[in-house]
Amino acid sequence: MGAESDKHGLPLMTRREAIKTVGKLATIALIGAVAPAIVQEYAQEEKDARLRDLLLRMVPGSATVKPVLGENDEALYYEAYDSSGMLVGYVFTTTVYGRNGPISLVGGVDLNYRVTGIEILSQSETPALGARIVEPQFTEQFVGLSTQNLELTTRGGRIHGITGATISSTAVTRAMREKIEEIRKTTS
Repeated sequence: MGAESDKHGLPLMTRREAIKTVGKLATIALIGAVAPAIVQEYAQEEKDARLRDLLLRMVPGSATVKPVLGENDEALYYEAYDSSGMLVGYVFTTTVYGRNGPISLVGGVDLNYRVTGIEILSQSETPALGARIVEPQFTEQFVGLSTQNLELTTRGGRIHGITGATISSTAVTRAMREKIEEIRKTTS
């Protein structure tokens, strides 16, 4: 005797088969609903880990960073600690406008507010001109300087601007100086 069929001649499912099919569909729906959240959480964890590693590179000898939060629970800057828990400096991110748009950077200072590191995170300056702010030849000039020296040489400072990119060079120099002064005011 063959399996029962409906009015169109299609075989009918047993109760057990129907439950298995519904279970499979529910599992697929659950995976479809949960997977994006898991991927997003993983991506955020990866982003946070990359930021933490970048922040630690800005202050030599730092092992951990702790955010100093503002009114909206937004990190104003980070305190950098060595492996024994001693404060060794401060790290920050900031954004300033250059000639063609925003320039985002990360910087670090020691407890004497001297620059220990700088890295340009993003910029949209003119290629071969202002975009050269990412080059070590420009950024390495900042290391060891105090805020008094964070000016272009044309303005009495120690930073050699990039030829043809005065606006970009000035923007980065100003962003570093202003953020370091802001940290000094809150920590002194």
